[in-house]
Amino acid sequence: VISGVKKGTILARNPDDVAYQMTLGKENYQCRDDYIIITNFDFFYHDIREWFDPTGGKGIGHPRRIAAQKLLNASSSLTPEVLMSTISEMEVMAKDTIFQAIINVEKGIWQVGKPACTDCPKPPSAQAFLV
Repeated sequence: VISGVKKGTILARNPDDVAYQMTLGKENYQCRDDYIIITNFDFFYHDIREWFDPTGGKGIGHPRRIAAQKLLNASSSLTPEVLMSTISEMEVMAKDTIFQAIINVEKGIWQVGKPACTDCPKPPSAQAFLV
């Protein structure tokens, strides 16, 4: 991911070259021109593994990218509130998410969060240490 003020591109790679490029402001696969999105799956090549990701809130058969794009495409404008709401949505956020951020240097926005990780190991309770 490479970004700047009102600029951005996502480069997906093969071992030896660039496999795919998405650029903010241009027509991209299933995206409006005011955002670009990437996951760990090559969805632009119809990567079936996207459908078997168990980390989303609804589990296998419910790709997190599709849930995010439904929310983003339904919004009239992409505000920091819309973006944070989207990445915090149960169907979008992975169960093992430990950090989220919306950062915009141009507008002076630094909105970060540490959501409750639902798939992380739990520390032992204090009761276990009481004698």
